[in-house]
Amino acid sequence: VGSAQSSVVLGPLLTEAALQVSDFMRTERRPIISFAKSGEIPPGNGVLRLGPTADSQISSLMQRVDGAFRYTRYGLVFPRDAAGEEFAQLF
Repeated sequence: VGSAQSSVVLGPLLTEAALQVSDFMRTERRPIISFAKSGEIPPGNGVLRLGPTADSQISSLMQRVDGAFRYTRYGLVFPRDAAGEEFAQLF
């Protein structure tokens, strides 16, 4: 994690590293602001996640669309890769 003198950690971006650092910072009772987009990093107890998860992006989009238009049917175009499949499944 670096110096024992750190009062707050900004980052990391990648999920695996963010999980390790956030666990350490929780035990040290010091805050971390992670930029990781994974929902695997539970916020709270000094852990803040600034990276939007796929789930939070879909939820925000659907709340906005539903509140503005009241559509009853939706279509989805997505890339055939891991990220596209994740968004399609959440949608």
